[in-house]
Amino acid sequence: MRNRIDEAEEVLEKLRGKCDISEELQTIIDSLSKKNKQSSKSGNLKDIFTSKANFRAFLSIMLFAVTQHFGGFFTILTYGQLIFKSINNIMSDYVVNVVIGAVQLISALVTTLLVDKFGRKPLILTSGVSAAICNFVISFYFFLKEYMHADVLSVSWIPFISSLILIFTFNCGLLCLQIILMSEIFATEIKAISTCLVGVVGGLLATLGSKLYIWIAITLNYGHSLPFFVYFVVVAVCTAIILHVTPETKGKTFAEIQIELGK
Repeated sequence: MRNRIDEAEEVLEKLRGKCDISEELQTIIDSLSKKNKQSSKSGNLKDIFTSKANFRAFLSIMLFAVTQHFGGFFTILTYGQLIFKSINNIMSDYVVNVVIGAVQLISALVTTLLVDKFGRKPLILTSGVSAAICNFVISFYFFLKEYMHADVLSVSWIPFISSLILIFTFNCGLLCLQIILMSEIFATEIKAISTCLVGVVGGLLATLGSKLYIWIAITLNYGHSLPFFVYFVVVAVCTAIILHVTPETKGKTFAEIQIELGK
């Protein structure tokens, strides 16, 4: 901060018009002062778990990672060809990959338009509920096919469409918002170590989730129904906890976010 407070006040007056900007200016000054103090400190692993605000922020981000690796998203991306063959999908592997790629691209473009318009929490809620429903639909389809031995050929398009919706809705919320929130809710002094820890744990979760799916569905021969039902439960529970511990950050200063995290 370069102490150009008078110039900052003039800019705010131009932006806000005739309204009183003294309170907003003071909030900005306090926020910058707090960030400067924190940036001068070197955080460690202990700081993540001894501070309520830091722990809530870390818990929120880690729950995003859990939903990604135990919520069906990366399973479909990794084992999509295996899953779609099991639902008698008539598309070739090449076409399926192209369709999935197109869905990811479209969802990424949509996210850029929605994230600042509707805020973080509405997107988390919509993404979580939609993903949970899609996982349940896929699980129920495989339950009918693998356990009830029902004739589901005529509705084999339902799990395929559900998979695409799951990919779309994950990209619009539970996937992209993790990265956005990491930059918004982590305190400056723990941002580096927290980001590193999230990356390490995320990698372990990715490996574990990938191996467990094949072990349960193929090795133990429980089929695809059980893993997707677990995904349904994980996404539903994690979404509820994320909404509880994560503050809405849209339009808020760093200081305001930290105060909410510390409550």
